[in-house]
This record gives sequence, C-alpha cells and structure tokens, in this order.
Amino acid sequence: TLASPQVESYWMSALGGAWFPREITPAWFQSAGLATPVAWAMDAYHGILWYGKGLLASDATSGVAMKLGVLAVFGALALVVSSALYARSFGSR
Repeated sequence: TLASPQVESYWMSALGGAWFPREITPAWFQSAGLATPVAWAMDAYHGILWYGKGLLASDATSGVAMKLGVLAVFGALALVVSSALYARSFGSR
C-alpha cells in the first residue's frame, strides 16, 4: 500500500509537470500546477537545459532567478511548518 506522502508526491509530480510537459495541458491544469514546487523546479530546469537561460535575465531570455526564489519560499514555508509540527509532537518530551 502507498503511504499518504507518496500519494501526495505523485499528485504534485503530475500537476507540476514532472511526468509530462505542462504546456500540453489545459490552462486550468497549468495554473493548478503552479501551486506545487515541482512546477517551479521544472520550469527552471527546462529554462536552463533546453532554452539556455541563465540565472539573471539577458537581452534574449528571461532568467530563472524568480523561479528559484519561489522554490526558496516553498522551502522556507516547509521548514516553518515542519518545525512547528515537530515541536508540537516531540517538544514536550
């Protein structure tokens, strides 16, 4: 059987574009994907590997710095939430 975190990661992977490109999906699916860190990571990955984008914007292309910034915010939020949950579960021991 699958644990809840596994199922959640499967959904985030599909919505975020790790299984197939978000560009081939309907607009509502693409918008929903932006609620996952996977979409931002895949956009940065594709930008660097396929489109030759750098960290910062140049004359020809936009950079991936904003996408990496959004990933950092996702990471910071995950750290805050997980720290609070850990403190609530194990802090009184």
